[in-house]
Amino acid sequence: MMNEFIPLERCIHGAVYEIRSRNLTVGVFVKDRSGFIGIREKFGSKYLFMEYHYETGAPFGTVRPLKKLGLAPKGIPLREHLETVDKSTKRPVEFDRPIADGGRGWYFLDTGEASEHIHAVMLPNKKLFKFLSSAEKAATLKCKKCKYSFTRSRLDKNGHCAMCQSARPSP
Repeated sequence: MMNEFIPLERCIHGAVYEIRSRNLTVGVFVKDRSGFIGIREKFGSKYLFMEYHYETGAPFGTVRPLKKLGLAPKGIPLREHLETVDKSTKRPVEFDRPIADGGRGWYFLDTGEASEHIHAVMLPNKKLFKFLSSAEKAATLKCKKCKYSFTRSRLDKNGHCAMCQSARPSP
């Protein structure tokens, strides 16, 4: 098992890394946020999620990059979501601040018109999700015993994860 990780100053914007973190196994580094976007699974849903480099500190610095795997293709925005739009009109929207605090609330970007009827939804970054799905699939193997997927660094030389290693009887 690898114990060393790549320091923050050596991480490359747009590079894809095998990582150790709370929720991700592979992530693309976003320099201006000191974080990694990867695919998280929660309650049966998979979505893009960012976790931050370990050196950014507690409580959010949870990622230890272990190995550079490659680069994200140029032209794919390195963001979890693209833009926010109104669900019915598909027009881009933004939030100012609550009306009660003197703001406009949600408003249309094209006209500046505020409306209490805006139903804001974030558009997912489907291209980045597809790319990271492929990168994750290429970087993982199934444990020979339990069949769960792990990055190569989390399997022993016989292809077993830590749980299956500890469950095996001693010789």
